[in-house]
Amino acid sequence: MTQPSETRRYQVLLGLVVALCLGGVLAAAFVTQNRADGGRGGVLAVAVSFAALFLGRSYGTKVYDIIASEAATLSATLRKIDGRPDPAPAPATSDAERVNGLAAKIKTDAAAQTLQNKYLAAASVLGTLTAGFGDVAAGWLM
Repeated sequence: MTQPSETRRYQVLLGLVVALCLGGVLAAAFVTQNRADGGRGGVLAVAVSFAALFLGRSYGTKVYDIIASEAATLSATLRKIDGRPDPAPAPATSDAERVNGLAAKIKTDAAAQTLQNKYLAAASVLGTLTAGFGDVAAGWLM
């Protein structure tokens, strides 16, 4: 399951892309008075989309790291906070915990990837269409 903050981040990204596309067309029509400038906002929108794609977070890896390597330390810290004694030393991570951690990583990554794909596909298509046809839209407005 994806986090609401991640969904919000992609909504903001899509809003920025729409603003860049519209801004480029409007600037070409009313500021520069040059139809050819109409696609510039679309080019910027595609660049923003690519940046978001390549700078995406890896939530699933964080989940796995917590389960595989930080679980014992976290458990000990929680026991100290609760005032419970430390149990006898146990193995760092059992095979079952590692498999469960990998399953959680895959599920988290898949959900995040699906969300990212939807928003970035919309942003990329909008930016590409504006880059290619923003001059036409600017010409209609002029």
